[in-house]
Amino acid sequence: MCRFDERDTIFSRMTLQPGTERYDRYYGRRPEKKGVDDSLRTAPDGVFSRRLPEAALVESTFALITRMRDFVRGFEGEYTLPYTPEEGQTPEELTGFLKKTACSYGAVLTGAAATDERYAYSVRGRGQRHDRPVDDLLPHTFIYAFEMSVSEMRTAPGIREAAEVATTYLKVAVPGLAIAAFLRSLGYKAVCHMDGESELVLPPVAVRAGLGQIGRHGLLVNKTYGSRVRLGAVTTDAELVHDGPVDFKLPKVCEVCRKCAELCPVQAIPRGSIIDDYPKQIRSIDHEACFSAWKKFGTDCGVCVSACPYSKVGGGDHSGETPRPGEKDFLKAFMFRK
Repeated sequence: MCRFDERDTIFSRMTLQPGTERYDRYYGRRPEKKGVDDSLRTAPDGVFSRRLPEAALVESTFALITRMRDFVRGFEGEYTLPYTPEEGQTPEELTGFLKKTACSYGAVLTGAAATDERYAYSVRGRGQRHDRPVDDLLPHTFIYAFEMSVSEMRTAPGIREAAEVATTYLKVAVPGLAIAAFLRSLGYKAVCHMDGESELVLPPVAVRAGLGQIGRHGLLVNKTYGSRVRLGAVTTDAELVHDGPVDFKLPKVCEVCRKCAELCPVQAIPRGSIIDDYPKQIRSIDHEACFSAWKKFGTDCGVCVSACPYSKVGGGDHSGETPRPGEKDFLKAFMFRK
């Protein structure tokens, strides 16, 4: 499996500004992406782009998260333990403490795994380390997940769903920064991996640590929370006890379910049989089409997250007029209509 260049992600490409050296350099290397990217970049504001108060909350929250990314590797005046403990924690004790700490912040899933460079970006494409090769990975990864609200995810693809995503990413960032700072205070190396500032592709890392499996839509699916989770991680040279992957036969479920593909408003998810080539199919999402839906809505979409039966967003009976996209119970109506 080849490592993925983060500069090729749609999120990295959308940060490129026409007329800049970085823009010219990237499209000189990837000219086939320039047309579709320029079209997406210049698309008009979407339906919910100016919706108050949620749209402003989304933008201001991500602006705050952007500033927090500066601290993933440490900061001036960071606390250092002023003494050397006579007895350090065992790997079992330290791993248990990290899990307990993450849960105290609100994490619903935790795990640890050996850092696998196959699931790290080859080159960074966002933040201060843009264009830098990822070649200094630390050997152990602690990963955790926060749950997103059922009621808010039910409004996908609406602005309330986007606000829930933004606030959950903020919740995810805090324990990652705190845990990384704690480990550094003990003399270990530690790096926080959070939204927009991650060296790791987190869903496959989460699979290795036992948090779930990857679904048809290319996202992590947990048996309890479905895809209603957002991930954060800390890599460190502190020795941790590793968890193993879980198997609840998700590929067989995704083969027959297909709800995320059927409900995707831009058909970005493979709709046919995927079981015979599952690893390739779950990596074949049409990201340009997906992002085009984000532009039309003026927010992220979230339909595939909410459509997954494991996410438990739908349910109950529906009668009367069908809600429109963005209205309460939109997905429930379409997923469980009679």
